[in-house]
Amino acid sequence: MATPKGLAARAVLQLSDGRKIHIEIRDGSMFVKFYAVYTVRGIGRRRTVERESFHDRKFAGSIEEAAKKLEQHFNTYGKAKFNQTTTKIYRKRLYAKRFKMRPDELGLARIHNALGDYMRKRQQSPAIFSRKTEAALA
Repeated sequence: MATPKGLAARAVLQLSDGRKIHIEIRDGSMFVKFYAVYTVRGIGRRRTVERESFHDRKFAGSIEEAAKKLEQHFNTYGKAKFNQTTTKIYRKRLYAKRFKMRPDELGLARIHNALGDYMRKRQQSPAIFSRKTEAALA
């Protein structure tokens, strides 16, 4: 089976009701959409794939940790319990590189504290050579 292009790692959680939860890390994933989560029901031609919500980079430190967090969630709150998990890292260099990147390299906007420059631009300089009309008439 060929590796999908741009896929760094995938974890598959199997639940007791037959569902499979796929957690993927892809090349080009942004900070807020770092972990892509899919729900797969059925096998073969009857298989349906539903995209679930994304998780950001701060959700977990590795794909194993992300799988562990979702496993705990399903065992605590879900009707279907967790059976087993399978983790596969397809491209080790890409996987390590994605975790070493800074948030601004992953597409998170950088915020600078530029309030001092903003206040400095908005202040009016005192008018040195202006006279008051009352003082000029007296």
